[in-house]
Amino acid sequence: MAPVTFGGLGVREFLAIFLFHKVGLGTTEALSLSLLWFSISVIASIFGGVIFLFSENPMSTLHKKTV
Repeated sequence: MAPVTFGGLGVREFLAIFLFHKVGLGTTEALSLSLLWFSISVIASIFGGVIFLFSENPMSTLHKKTV
């Protein structure tokens, strides 16, 4: 049974440390890289969400034109 985590946080970092250790990267570097990638993903998602909230929904305008 897979553990339930917040956004995969913890499981992703463990796997990053485990897999990057196989290619010779240290624990702190692997953890930092994984957290940096997660942070970039969250920031990009928030930015896209803000754009989505303040833009007009093209499906609603399409529906209004056909009715």
